[in-house]
Amino acid sequence: MSEIIYSVIIPCYNVQDKIVNCLQSVLSQSIHSDNYEVIVVDDGSTDSTNARIMEFTDFTNVVIRSLAKNSGLSSARNVGIRLAKGSILCFLDSDMTVEPTWLQQFQTRLEDKNIVGIIGDCKLPKDVKPNKLDHYFYSPIRGARQFSEEEALGFQWFLFNNTAVRKFAIDAVGGFNEDFISYGGEDTELAIRIWESFPNGLRYSSKAVSEHHHQRSLSEFCETIENYGKTNFPRLIKAYPKYKKQLGSDWVNSLKGYIVFNPILGNFVLIFNSIFNSYVLVRYQVIYSVVKGARKSL
Repeated sequence: MSEIIYSVIIPCYNVQDKIVNCLQSVLSQSIHSDNYEVIVVDDGSTDSTNARIMEFTDFTNVVIRSLAKNSGLSSARNVGIRLAKGSILCFLDSDMTVEPTWLQQFQTRLEDKNIVGIIGDCKLPKDVKPNKLDHYFYSPIRGARQFSEEEALGFQWFLFNNTAVRKFAIDAVGGFNEDFISYGGEDTELAIRIWESFPNGLRYSSKAVSEHHHQRSLSEFCETIENYGKTNFPRLIKAYPKYKKQLGSDWVNSLKGYIVFNPILGNFVLIFNSIFNSYVLVRYQVIYSVVKGARKSL
């Protein structure tokens, strides 16, 4: 049997309608199945997710762990990390599908030994009509997409929904912080630790593509991200006060913050955004939601 190089870690919770397509896409990779394993961690699902996962027990390169209760994304990913045998850890969200060349694209980029982590691109499924939030999410000027593939990324651009990281880097800094239970912040917290140890080691790949099968409305996402501002965002700032500016904390309680992000201007943006399809207006609403949540926490 060949050496396992890639450990694909897929945490899942109540994704009974999506997990089969996700696993089928990962198990259809162009590289030999002996070279990668797929670690599926069911984080205490209450629907039929676990039953759907068990349909893949005949695959020799699939490892399944079912947790007794829901403990959060960080905990589920850490279970996968502890089980991993590969030298490259690939993290993928359970509501995503990938192309057959997904792992091969990571493999090509990681031939450069100076690179310790790569974040792939994320796209809307081709058969889904984009809404206001999608135009923002998948904009070419948002996130890591705004950088060339040769530029070293800062920690704030590095997420773990479609990512490959050398295992020695994770071992060096430790896994995900399990204090982050609700949505948001756990990716950035780990990315900070990796970036501090390997400041020139993070990159972006436009070719390691995933499709995200979880369309949300702008109002739904803003509600979620406001809760992040209330819970995990303050936790992140408290742990890393020296990165307040990079994390956006300087907009919460500063004079400039109250001038730019306030109820009056926020209502005007809400009205204009209902009329126009604008990246800038959506971005304002998203950031203001985080700011509102953070102000409530104080």
